[in-house]
This record gives sequence, structure tokens and C-alpha cells, in this order.
Amino acid sequence: MLCIESRREKWYHLGNRRNWNEAGELHEKNSGSFGSIDGTPTTAFAVSLDGKRLDVSRRVLFTHLTDVQADGSVFSDSTRTLLYDWGKGGCVARDGKVEVRLSIAKPERCTVYALGTDGNRKCRIKSRIEDGSLLFTANVRQPFGACFHYEIESSD
Repeated sequence: MLCIESRREKWYHLGNRRNWNEAGELHEKNSGSFGSIDGTPTTAFAVSLDGKRLDVSRRVLFTHLTDVQADGSVFSDSTRTLLYDWGKGGCVARDGKVEVRLSIAKPERCTVYALGTDGNRKCRIKSRIEDGSLLFTANVRQPFGACFHYEIESSD
């Protein structure tokens, strides 16, 4: 799993994948990056769902989280460091968009799906290929409601 939290910079790398070749030499390759389109503080990560490296995985889960909390949460002041009441009901999330670039072996075979909070596919997300990488926009605001998870599926 590759994880990064963003707050001040514009582009963030999803981390370096460390691999050893048959000769035992270590090499690193950037697995991807994301950049905030609107400056919203964001936490994002990608994880392979089939146990393979991200670049050859047939199913990848990408998670994009902005400020998410329970509806009606009460804090002591604007710094929100002391929580007085957890709130009730569902969650509320701050709008946010990030541009995602994943280094995948065969990006032309990939489809990106927005997932609901129940894990079911809700809709396809428009993607494109640039310099051999898969690019798409992760947007919290989707037609079906808030979206935090995306599935990238590669077909044979």
C-alpha cells in the first residue's frame, strides 16, 4: 500500500515501489502521483486488491479522503482540536478534487469506477492515457452522493 497525506504542496507522489531484480539489485520506480485541483487538504492512497504490484495488478483501490466527520459534530473552537460532541446521523465531507496519475503496465485496458460507501460500483469515471500512465479525476462530489473510493480494473 502506498499512502500520502497532502496539505501544502500541489503534487504528491504516491510513493516509491521498491523492487529487487534477479541480480539482487534494488531499484525504485514512482508508482503514481496525485495533485489537488482545488487546494483542498486531502489524504489519498492506492492498494492492490489481488496482492500484485500496483503496476501489474488487475484490481486497484484508490481512496481519496477530504475532511470527513459526523453530521452535527461540535468542536470547542475553529481549530477543531477538542471535540465536544460526536454528532449524529450520517457523515459530511468537504468537496475536493484530485488529478490521479497511476503508472500501470497496460493503462489502455483499465476502467475506473466510482464506488459507493457500500463498496458497490456506482458509475464509470472518465479516464485518459498520457505518457503511458492512467489519469483520472477523483471528485468527492458524484451524481450519487459523496465518493471516497475508486476501483481501477484491468481487463485481459
